[in-house]
Order: sequence, then C-alpha cells, then structure tokens
Amino acid sequence: LPEEIEPDIVLISHAHYDHLDVKTIKRLKGTPVFIVPEGCREVIPEGKGEVVELFDFESTGVGNVRILKVPALHNRGRNLKFPNTGVGGYIFEVGERVFYFAGDTAFSEELYLKVKESVKRIDFAMLPIGGFMPKPFHRFHQTPEEALRGFKILGASHFIPVHWGTWHAFPGYVRKEKPLSRLKHSAYVS
Repeated sequence: LPEEIEPDIVLISHAHYDHLDVKTIKRLKGTPVFIVPEGCREVIPEGKGEVVELFDFESTGVGNVRILKVPALHNRGRNLKFPNTGVGGYIFEVGERVFYFAGDTAFSEELYLKVKESVKRIDFAMLPIGGFMPKPFHRFHQTPEEALRGFKILGASHFIPVHWGTWHAFPGYVRKEKPLSRLKHSAYVS
C-alpha cells in the first residue's frame, strides 16, 4: 500500500492515469523528489514534495543518484486540462549500477541506439511488454518480441519486464496479450 512506503525519489514516465495516479501520490508517506517529464509538474499535488521537470537528455542528481531523462515513443497529454504533458524514460545510476526504465514506449531501433549511446553501459533494462492490443495501441506500446530486440540493442546485462498483467484500458486484453509467455517463447527461440 502507498502509505506503507516512504520513497526518496519517484520517477514518473508520463502523466497518463495508469502512470501518474494523484490519489496514490497523496497516500505516499514523506515528501519525495518527483522526477517528471516536461509539462507534468502541474499534475503533482502541491506540498507533496519537490518536483524536478526534465526534458530529453537533461539530468539531475538526488543524493548519490544521477538521473538522465531519455526519449520514449508514446502519446503525450493527460486530459483537456493538461494536454501537453511529456513522456520519457530514465537512466539512473545508483552506486556502480546503471538502470534504464523505458516508461511506456513503442519500439524503435533508433530510440534504443540513442539510449545506448547516452550511457557507458546498462546493467538492468526495465522494458514494457504489454498494452500493445488492440492493434491501434501498438503505435504507443511495444510487443514482448520487440522489447527483447530492444534489450539486445541496448546490450544490457539483465531484462526486467514491466507494464504487463496489471491494468489495461480494455481489461480483457490483460490476459489475451499473454506478454510474459510470448517473451519467454521469444527468448527461447532467439
């Protein structure tokens, strides 16, 4: 439960309701530093903590954590009140470990090459594998097979699949997509 944790840093990839839930933020203990894409500052409830807004390839530091915002291929905006909120992923370094959190993104070899060029190495790649059905959603979400291709382009040491099995705009697709079994099959045959 949100009220059971007191994070130091909260990374927000974009302002869609399934990634930036204001009610959940209000329930968090403490006053973390929120790292958000451009245009998302106004969505974070006032008084909840410091908000750092970043554009692509801008970086910041929080304590001993270095954070770089990188692009993502996803639809912008939250609603009519916040139509221009940005999207992105993050590369962050904690000690000697380098993490890449892609946020929501469609697949692009060019995108993954840009991310790879922006950092010395990636130890853990957190890549989305769900939300690609029905077909129009594929414009904004990659398939598990594409995520595996992205992982290989990045040359990361470890793959952590994210954005699957918990929520979907059309709930029936949570089971229909079968992202984890597709990822396992794709990894086995490649």
